[in-house]
Amino acid sequence: MKKILFCLTAFAALFFSSCVKEDINVFGGITGIVKDAQNSNPLEGVKVTITYTGASQITTSDGQFMFDNLEAIEYTLSFEKSGYLPTTQTVKVQAGETATIHVQMHRNLLGIEVTPSFLDFSTNETSLNLTLQAVSGQSVMFNASTSDSWLSVSPQSGSVSISGSTTVRVMVSRTSAPGNYEGVVTIRVNSESMTIPVYMRIAGSTQPVVTIESIADITQTTATVNGLLTLEDGVQVSDYGICYSTQANPTISNQKASRGGSTRSTTFSCQISGLTAGTEYFVRAYAIADGVTYYSNSRSFTTTSSSGGGGSGTEDYSSAQLLCSCDELAIGLLSCKRLPSGRIQMETTIKNIGVENYTDFRVSGVGSGQNWDGRTWTTEILDDFGTDYNIYSLKMSLNGQEGNSITTSVPLGATKRFTFTIQDVPADATQISLHIVSMFYAYPCVYAYLQYNNVPIY
Repeated sequence: MKKILFCLTAFAALFFSSCVKEDINVFGGITGIVKDAQNSNPLEGVKVTITYTGASQITTSDGQFMFDNLEAIEYTLSFEKSGYLPTTQTVKVQAGETATIHVQMHRNLLGIEVTPSFLDFSTNETSLNLTLQAVSGQSVMFNASTSDSWLSVSPQSGSVSISGSTTVRVMVSRTSAPGNYEGVVTIRVNSESMTIPVYMRIAGSTQPVVTIESIADITQTTATVNGLLTLEDGVQVSDYGICYSTQANPTISNQKASRGGSTRSTTFSCQISGLTAGTEYFVRAYAIADGVTYYSNSRSFTTTSSSGGGGSGTEDYSSAQLLCSCDELAIGLLSCKRLPSGRIQMETTIKNIGVENYTDFRVSGVGSGQNWDGRTWTTEILDDFGTDYNIYSLKMSLNGQEGNSITTSVPLGATKRFTFTIQDVPADATQISLHIVSMFYAYPCVYAYLQYNNVPIY
């Protein structure tokens, strides 16, 4: 029988997480009524357009419209109808809710109609056209002006013949700093005027950045993945969240938990469910911008075992020897398994039975020969043939924390469950020994050497 002796002064535990999708509605909707501003009668036949997506609807006889399955972001809606001045309205969509708006449209007294009702220069366009069409049965003189220095028009004045049309060229300057820009073009006829909204985006870094900050609340079938979405000014994503699979480097074609769209940097949490107990999962955060999907680095986690934190119920760990150098701590062994990936997963418990008045409980990896508390601690991994394995074969995490050093809270009387994962263990190894140093930050500090010896691998 081959043994591996793992002597590691390392704190804490690899807390295996599982990603399970939460059944929440991340989309919302917009509904509303459009009326004549003069007599408050509902307006039928108004074209309502979402400027971000280009989706449009025509109001019914009672002036109503509705959009559903919208991402939870802010939208600008444009309203246009022959004989009325076009108008716009901005509305914020919340996940799982339908926003209701009321819109009034004023009759067109200019004698001309202007199309389109808004101009979106997006990230690339520098010149777009407005068309002025006479509708009063007589020629019309007009003036055109802009609201901002980055906007210009040509011509700034002119006329529209009785049966003709005139084009006004609208141009933008893209020398400004990255960001979203909004302005207006004003068309004036005598004392009447109408405004055409103009939108432009100057991109900085057009790539969103997503990271997984932690994985917490892991059970047999559920877990919470906490992430961070970082966007430069002017960058927006149509969708972001996490994707997960039992295979490495999952993509959105696997299972995913979506948070919808966003136009700003934000922290986020995805609760996922429906996982299999005692199974290793891989998870990545993702964000979609301009049709391109961006991913974070992959993180792995393992759901807890189906027997409530042990093995299958038929595993025998009676040959394992558990030793703790500190009387104030009690340690336990729940299971030790070889995962499909080949890694070894050991589930353990640590209970505080006598340490009061402390700040933190910590397990920290230390190199060979380091001196703590007047004693020399050594980190090594050995099998019974004397093979020396890389000390970094052990990974530790707890509630999403990962690294060589993990700090948590274990109050007096409380029990914490730690899960360790060990890689590079030979396939023919049947037992493993794991030695760990831990400490309570009290006064004075309380140190403990935790030993899990001759633990069978199932």
